[in-house]
Amino acid sequence: MRTLGSVARRPQETGAFLEPIFMPLENAGIRLREGTAPFIAGVAGSMKTGLALYWVGRINKPGLYFSADSEPFEIFERAAAMVTGDSMTKVRANMPAYEAAVNGLNLRFVFEDSPTYKDLELEVAAYAEVYGEWPKVIVIDNLLNLTGENESEWAAHRDHARVIHKLTRITKATLIGRAERPILPEQ
Repeated sequence: MRTLGSVARRPQETGAFLEPIFMPLENAGIRLREGTAPFIAGVAGSMKTGLALYWVGRINKPGLYFSADSEPFEIFERAAAMVTGDSMTKVRANMPAYEAAVNGLNLRFVFEDSPTYKDLELEVAAYAEVYGEWPKVIVIDNLLNLTGENESEWAAHRDHARVIHKLTRITKATLIGRAERPILPEQ
């Protein structure tokens, strides 16, 4: 057990702010921190995946991206456009020309339609085994595709939050969750 004073005297393991990417968000006090789990939520088509991918691509920390909601070619097109500044139409017309640019991202991708908690655990452990460290950034895109162990949608979301919290505590990673709509209790 520690007193809060002892915590203040210890070097920080988590909590450091990541490099600011979007100045309007930064100016509004919205910043990513190590060891936390911010969520991006919104209606369909509001560019949540694009925002998440752009954010972690620009942060350029080693990471793991669970893409349960998009096909690999969609993520490739978006990533290539983000890295090069070319339009997705141009990328789509000659995808092989962009392979090296996309491979330069510091991200590894998992394309599982309905990942379970065990899938998250195994993929994060495999990442650590291969690279000798935990990923610094983890993205779960889309949280609604995450398969929990509870029948009730609201209870499943609470379980997701517990698993995500534990994962950030163990890895000290910034975990960005993306949701199709705000997660609210059943009415």
